[in-house]
Amino acid sequence: MGSDQSTPISPPEPKKGTEDEVPYTSFSVNRPVDGESDSTAKFVSKAQEQAKHKASMKDIVVVAEGQHGYQSTDPELIKIQEIPTFLPIMRGSLNVPNMRDPDVLDKLDSKEVLKMCLRYQEHMKQCAEAVAFDQNSLTNRTKEMDFAIAALTNMMTDHQKKYAKYAEQIMKINEMSQTLKRCQMAVDQLLPLMDRLNSVLPEEQRLEPFSMRPGRSATDEQASSSRHSSVSSLH
Repeated sequence: MGSDQSTPISPPEPKKGTEDEVPYTSFSVNRPVDGESDSTAKFVSKAQEQAKHKASMKDIVVVAEGQHGYQSTDPELIKIQEIPTFLPIMRGSLNVPNMRDPDVLDKLDSKEVLKMCLRYQEHMKQCAEAVAFDQNSLTNRTKEMDFAIAALTNMMTDHQKKYAKYAEQIMKINEMSQTLKRCQMAVDQLLPLMDRLNSVLPEEQRLEPFSMRPGRSATDEQASSSRHSSVSSLH
């Protein structure tokens, strides 16, 4: 023990190891001291890469440049993705063997299940009543529209019949006008003949000038008869 105390303590000798045991990275060890050589090497490597890229671009023939696809996130898809996943109460309904739980029926509370079923039944009843009410209102509205359309159709039919009668009367008026014109032409042709016959008779047997229109003088009748006689002679 005394010998241990008398021996002087020597400083630890530095360990001789390989490059891997040095607490520096290989980049810091292999890096040259001069910074210019490093920048030159980077410049040369960059120039080589650019030359390779240009050579590869020369070999590519671009027929038609494609359009850059624009990807946008649909808000509806985001909402769908935000919906949390959930499983049914009875996982055996998924038809997955590992998800079946034979004791699930024993774990369920029958009263709570009954309450849920009754609540669902009440909800479906309210929905059915709302649908039935809307259906009845639509049916009544449809009947009202059918009645209104039928009334309009009948009214338009009556108007059509009335206008058809008016059209028939107008056609009769046109026919009567044509008949009167033919009668007038016949009378105009007869008047000169009557005047000629009257002029042939002796004076004591002659009649007064015949006039078809009241308030018209005999001279006017004679002028018209002479005009018609000239027209008839031309024919």
